Amino acid sequence: MSLSTDTLLFSIVLMLFGVQTALPVTEGGASFLFAGLGLAVLALVGSVVMSIRDADT
Repeated sequence: MSLSTDTLLFSIVLMLFGVQTALPVTEGGASFLFAGLGLAVLALVGSVVMSIRDADT
């Protein structure tokens, strides 16, 4: 993974967080946004781990 991919994923996380705070929170909407935010964070962490692993080899 490249640094630009990590930056893109981080901006997606920030965008999801901004949308979550801007929208009025309904129970269904909140769970949907939290799921999206969680997936984005997992993708970011995974890409960081893979880039560290690639740098070691």
